[in-house]
Amino acid sequence: MLKEMRSQITNPTLLILGILASFGLAFNMVTIPFYREEVLINQGTFAPVEWIILAGFLLVILFDLLSVAWALFQVASQRGSPSRDLGALIWGILCLILLMGQKVMIDEIARETRLGWETIGEWIILYLAFLNQLLYSGFMVFHISRSNRAARLPVPPTAEATS
Repeated sequence: MLKEMRSQITNPTLLILGILASFGLAFNMVTIPFYREEVLINQGTFAPVEWIILAGFLLVILFDLLSVAWALFQVASQRGSPSRDLGALIWGILCLILLMGQKVMIDEIARETRLGWETIGEWIILYLAFLNQLLYSGFMVFHISRSNRAARLPVPPTAEATS
């Protein structure tokens, strides 16, 4: 009973967080190139758009941490689809590692931009990591909602229960 109630609260909250994190990441992907000077070159002050970008990244970090914890719980409790849950867990851990790589790439782009160097390769790597994160978020929203629907379905009677 308690596990079912916790699942009814956790899954919808994680779904909403996943959707918000996806929108935040998509906003960041579009916004960073347009506000390149404020984000990458000007240091010491935070423009309002930088606070929104930071909030988007914080939502992504929070969603990644909580979705990895959710997938770990799913794998540990042997509920749902074990291979899909294990894949989600591994992909989530990869996304957490890539978040650190995204930070490094943004710092590298900022440094090389201030020096006047070409940064096309860094942008490509950054956006591939962003795309991976966006795909993971979409997959997890789908996977969690599917798990939530499966948890609400009535359990069919077994052959032992009917005899």
